[in-house]
Amino acid sequence: MSILSAQSNRFAQSVTQNRQKARAVEAEAENVTEYNSRIIEAQEESFRPGRQSVTAVQEASQSTSTAVEKSNKEMMEAEMDDHLGYHKSERSESDDYRNGYKSKRVNSSFGSLDIQVPQDRNSTFEPQVVKKRQKDIFLIPTSHHK
Repeated sequence: MSILSAQSNRFAQSVTQNRQKARAVEAEAENVTEYNSRIIEAQEESFRPGRQSVTAVQEASQSTSTAVEKSNKEMMEAEMDDHLGYHKSERSESDDYRNGYKSKRVNSSFGSLDIQVPQDRNSTFEPQVVKKRQKDIFLIPTSHHK
């Protein structure tokens, strides 16, 4: 098998894996939308006498926050794969490679979130899910954030 053919096969595998990751991220985004609906319902119920407690709302909000943090990380990992041209577990001849994560705190519809932003050795990665210097990510538009 020629070197060109081997590289072509690895590229095709990479494209397939990126598509699978994109489908997983889309499914996670649907879960986040469902969580959003649950939180709104729980908040509405908590203000009615004899209904759900504030604790139930807080628990729903916490699980949604965790889902948002996870889905953001997965989306940024997919962006990093695309940026570097190979997946996290693959070897590469590239002079640029993954270099850990940087913690970033952002404000969201669910309060303050700590997300992990992947870094590359050459510092050329520009995430699009949560851009550099972006401090707010609002999934549920409010009157203040549209």
